[in-house]
Amino acid sequence: MNVHHQAPQAPSSAPPSAEQGHPHIDYVPGYVLAKVGMITLGLLLLGLSSIELVPKVRLLLVGTSAQAEAVRVVKTRAGDSDRVFTDDASLLAAQETRDRRYVFWNEYRFPTQDGAEREFRAPVGSQLKASYPLRDAAGLPTVIPICYDPAQPSRVILPSEFSTWFLPGFMAACGLVTMAVGSLLLYFARRPVAMPDLSAAAIPPR
Repeated sequence: MNVHHQAPQAPSSAPPSAEQGHPHIDYVPGYVLAKVGMITLGLLLLGLSSIELVPKVRLLLVGTSAQAEAVRVVKTRAGDSDRVFTDDASLLAAQETRDRRYVFWNEYRFPTQDGAEREFRAPVGSQLKASYPLRDAAGLPTVIPICYDPAQPSRVILPSEFSTWFLPGFMAACGLVTMAVGSLLLYFARRPVAMPDLSAAAIPPR
């Protein structure tokens, strides 16, 4: 009887197959307090933005719309006397080219529901020159849309002005994004995540 002897095979150094699976470890992200703090910061930003944004939105929705016409521009600088301009020729001559210490404030007049007239100063001034001229191309007073509170006509917003919405809107957007990211990170803070065990691959073969 013939007996066949099979030579012993060297152990294979090939990586484990997909069926065998790869070694892994469970990683828990943690840092729960930091993520709660991130959500709190988002809430704080939302709260600060609402102080400015909510009254403006309410006035836009329930206030009275009107057209306000420009009546004058006041040029101010700390330590100097104010200069008042009621025509575009003198206003143009008073423009600044470099000195940003001067601020130009447009002032407007509008009629209220009871027939009275109210004046107000734009909430944001401009440097170097006025935001709007006093007269338009047709020579008529420059007009802008406004919303005011009939019970308190001194409360006025300029809904078409970028400056009216930029700061509170930007803070609200930052607050929402911060809260969303913080909430997502907090959701996964205590959930184990399977990650490959790189320490096993780092051991050199003998």
